[in-house]
Amino acid sequence: MEVTEPEDFWGRLRLLTQARIGLGRAGNGLPTGRMLEFRAAHAAARDAVRQPLDVDLLVAELRQLGLGDPAVVRSRVGDRSEYLRRPDLGRIAEDLSPV
Repeated sequence: MEVTEPEDFWGRLRLLTQARIGLGRAGNGLPTGRMLEFRAAHAAARDAVRQPLDVDLLVAELRQLGLGDPAVVRSRVGDRSEYLRRPDLGRIAEDLSPV
């Protein structure tokens, strides 16, 4: 029976998931390198969420894939600030009547 080194085990397992697993420990926290990686990924995710969605570009790209004409639905929130205050309105369609 072959003995697997712990780092080899975690390295192979990390290839199967996007989760942050087997990162190691430095006292009560993460090693500095792993913490910096997390902070950089978190900043990139925040930037991506704050980018406005270009609906027209997305519709054009979906059409190019041959997926037909996508239905564009708008929620009842007027802007991102209102959504942060009233996420419930973001789950309600503004108008579902056919165009």
